[in-house]
Amino acid sequence: FGCLLLLFCLSTLAPALAEEVRQPDLTVTNISACHNDYCENNKVWQNLENTVEVEVKNEGSGDADDSFTVRLLAAAEEVGTESVSELAAGDTTTLRFSWHPTETGTYTLKAVADSGEEINESEEGNNELTADPDAEVFRNGYAGGDEPLTTFKHNTLPSGGGVLFTVGNSFYTGKLNSGDTYTVTHEVALPSGAKVELARLYSYWTWSKAYKPSLELAFEGSTLSPDAEYSDRKGTGWGSPYNYPTGTYAYDVSDFVAAKGSGTYTTVVENAGSDFFCMNGLGLLVVYSAASGGELEYWINEGCEMLCTKPECGGLTPAEATANSVFEGSVESENVERATLTTVVQSGGHLGTRLVFNDEDWTGVFDGTPYTDFDVDEEREVTDSLVSSENSVKIEAPTLEDGGGDYLVPSNAFLVLFSETEEEEEPPKITAFEPAEEVVS
Repeated sequence: FGCLLLLFCLSTLAPALAEEVRQPDLTVTNISACHNDYCENNKVWQNLENTVEVEVKNEGSGDADDSFTVRLLAAAEEVGTESVSELAAGDTTTLRFSWHPTETGTYTLKAVADSGEEINESEEGNNELTADPDAEVFRNGYAGGDEPLTTFKHNTLPSGGGVLFTVGNSFYTGKLNSGDTYTVTHEVALPSGAKVELARLYSYWTWSKAYKPSLELAFEGSTLSPDAEYSDRKGTGWGSPYNYPTGTYAYDVSDFVAAKGSGTYTTVVENAGSDFFCMNGLGLLVVYSAASGGELEYWINEGCEMLCTKPECGGLTPAEATANSVFEGSVESENVERATLTTVVQSGGHLGTRLVFNDEDWTGVFDGTPYTDFDVDEEREVTDSLVSSENSVKIEAPTLEDGGGDYLVPSNAFLVLFSETEEEEEPPKITAFEPAEEVVS
């Protein structure tokens, strides 16, 4: 009888004992860092939103019926936490964390499942995983915002005038090796009586094997040094196959143009070093005053902002590959009749590139005019979009789906306002008179 009783007890308790040992076991099985669709050995970008995916698996025999927390750390600093409502035995879930590192360098990524110890597990010592390899954060020079176009000059000419910009007979050179030269002429035609207020020559160079090209420039036979230098580079270390700087150099040639006036101007660029570079073109900007019966106000923005949405450029979206430029300050002119915007883009020529001025935008603007590898959109009418201060222009690279994206380098933006001068009303004429003599009756 005793044996029968023991067998009965065991058969009764066995299901309960089996139920007690069915516990979850939460583990982290994988950590991977990407930027959008760019997933290359945990390489991500500085100052951009990246994604870290964390896979969590329940390797236990029991379900995790209650919610639990997964924590992600980068270099021992918390990136964030995500909650999992439940996870059945044998199932895997993938969590996505947004990571915005502000410094370049190597980061150890670690994820912890059930970091709040909400779940009673069969094994509590296997909740953590460290990513292999470590995450590497690089600067991606193809993104916008790191080298914005800034305002060099904002001025008003009360008597009126005009702004001229020409690339002359510029062309793309290909490689300029040591000792090679590049000659461009510009024709300037000023109206009678015009006075040159400012003249600025822009040298647009690219594909410099050295970080800074040995570029020697002579304008009208005089060797000049740049008044300002701007450059951008894709970034080192992350495998970009085209890590060559591109730049815009600006030269003050006001005295030359003021002295000569209308005519032909010759510029010669020589590679005075041992490493090659290429020339995209040369642009000559002239601002002049002239009695025109109206007021002229202008902004000159300049710089070099490299953008790219091609597959090899690190998975950047158009919003990330956008050049932003603000025309600093308030509009001083009243009664603005007309406002025009001119933009200069090295390597422009994709119809999907988007141009935005304040709240108005266009595509189909950058069509490779005046030639392939250089684009100037001249005097676009923007009067209706003008605001009272801090007018802004954006140039946004096309989507990857639109012909494979594009590479481009916005380098200048000129905003020009033409205003009427109100004629002062003449005061009413007062006729002098003599008081009538008093009549005495």
